[in-house]
Amino acid sequence: MKRIILNVIVLVFLFSGCAHLPLETGKRFLGVSTQDLENARSTGVFWVYYGEIDDCFDAALKAVKDIGGVVYMRNKRKKMIVGMDFKYGRRLVDEEDTLIKPLDEIIDTTEVGIFFEAMENNKTKVELSSLSSSLLEDIARRFFKSLEENLNEGKAKE
Repeated sequence: MKRIILNVIVLVFLFSGCAHLPLETGKRFLGVSTQDLENARSTGVFWVYYGEIDDCFDAALKAVKDIGGVVYMRNKRKKMIVGMDFKYGRRLVDEEDTLIKPLDEIIDTTEVGIFFEAMENNKTKVELSSLSSSLLEDIARRFFKSLEENLNEGKAKE
């Protein structure tokens, strides 16, 4: 009898899948949740660019790679990119890119969220967030510089 009950419980669990869990819990379990990055937007940094979201999105994908990162996740519909594995991001530099100190606490899986918001007059707000303020400080200046260069390069081709 115990065996039958146990089998029924296992079958119910298997056939119900993750439907009984909140969606965010499932995403966290799979390692694809962006909720922490979205929450960190309040302490992030942003820049406003002239141009459409699609142009900024495409230029940002290239900018992540330009500064040594990997695009871990992208969702054009949600207007969001997650970059990680910033090999050049393990250092703190001054305005002239002079090394101040290495940042050994930053590991390859430290993520940077890139969020896009349409504004009036054909402008786009591009916002960076990370749970590591050290990584964010290092990445932001170089990312925004590369993004601007990529956007200008796209306009020059038109």
